[in-house]
Amino acid sequence: NGQYGVSQKTIQKLFRLLQDKEQHQRNAAAQDEESLPPQFEYKIEVGMLEIYNDEVYDLLDPGFSSSSTPLGTPRKKALDIRHGVDKTVEVPGLIKESVNTVSEVLSALDRGNSN
Repeated sequence: NGQYGVSQKTIQKLFRLLQDKEQHQRNAAAQDEESLPPQFEYKIEVGMLEIYNDEVYDLLDPGFSSSSTPLGTPRKKALDIRHGVDKTVEVPGLIKESVNTVSEVLSALDRGNSN
């Protein structure tokens, strides 16, 4: 129906802003080749987790199954959440996939949502 949700609109805008920044830098470099600014580089990674009953699960882990064992426990070990030295939040062991396009991000999100 052509209607996109907040997540998809945000992802599209992020890629559009990054492409605009790259284009702006190329245009500036073409006009003034003597004082080239540092090359604009970026890397986008996607990870997806679920917090359920105070446990954290990696939804992009191919071995993860959202269905439970007969005892009611998930089929994958829970991950930890930690604070990094630079006050960031880290989830050791969380799978992060490098993505280059909106469709790659949406594909990863679809796989995660299927879990």
